Amino acid sequence: MPDPAKPESTPNTARRNHLLKILEAQALVQDHSARGVPMTWVWEHVIYPRYFISYGTLSRWMGVNAKLELKRIEQWESQNLEAD
Repeated sequence: MPDPAKPESTPNTARRNHLLKILEAQALVQDHSARGVPMTWVWEHVIYPRYFISYGTLSRWMGVNAKLELKRIEQWESQNLEAD
């Protein structure tokens, strides 16, 4: 029997957490870029020490529409909760 004190984990929990990390990294890059700081500097001094990802990974993350994917996950979960 599941512990009522712990929220149930959904299959999308790991994906949601990953997308939230991507959103945070995107915001950091955008904030610094608005002040004219190159993305390579942001990666080297801000992103890499926090996330330990390569510059190539950061470039891929910048191309992800994380907000849309999070919205889709929320819609899918709400539909599945209603069906239960």
